[in-house]
Amino acid sequence: RKKRVYSKEDRDKRVAFAREVLQKTDDELRTYVTMCMDGVVLQVPPQDPGARQNFCRIGDTHMWRKKGEATGEAAEGGADDYSGQAAADRCVPMWGGVGSCGFGVVAFHKRRKITADEWKAAAIDKGTLVKACKTASGRQRGPYTVVCDNESFLDKYHAANVTLWHVPARSPDLNPVEMFWAWLRKELRKRDLADLVAKRRPVTKAALKARVRVVCSTAAAKRVAQKCHGHFRSAAKKALDLKGRATGC
Repeated sequence: RKKRVYSKEDRDKRVAFAREVLQKTDDELRTYVTMCMDGVVLQVPPQDPGARQNFCRIGDTHMWRKKGEATGEAAEGGADDYSGQAAADRCVPMWGGVGSCGFGVVAFHKRRKITADEWKAAAIDKGTLVKACKTASGRQRGPYTVVCDNESFLDKYHAANVTLWHVPARSPDLNPVEMFWAWLRKELRKRDLADLVAKRRPVTKAALKARVRVVCSTAAAKRVAQKCHGHFRSAAKKALDLKGRATGC
């Protein structure tokens, strides 16, 4: 995969952000940064048998076939299943974040991109943003500092005791939660494959949401979240060393 290319202005912003992070020690960051938060789009497996085989065993962008099926159409599951974007009826978008004590689920939402009204209703009015901060940090009382991107609704609607620390635009390598998403997808794919092998029906959206909550509450998820959160300073140092260029993380 090719690295992102940044303009000089973007590189300067990334360098400035990295310097701000590096002004704090690892211990200070563990205390100061409550949670590193972003959204992700998860997927339920396709219903088509061939497409499901590919999704569970390899992924949407690759082909899995049994020996002798190299040219067979049956195992392909249809060309549209490998376009890189799952159909809306298979998408389960969510927001969450990693902290020094684990992972906090903020909200699930309907569309790939959450709306301002959905964010207010799901994350603010119901108190799930603060609840996720407590889970991720282990601290029952704020104030809380949340690393996140520059979505306008985040500034418009956030809890009174939550301060936002924005990463520069188009800089997922500077937000440690992205590492957690990669781990979570792998864990969910293992369970999808187990369902396939056991000849169980693919999970529904509701079942996937429940599965995500269970996986994110495990001891393994806690260890991964802690490790990701601890990567914040090293990612900033790498970006500074590269003078704002993409780190490839």
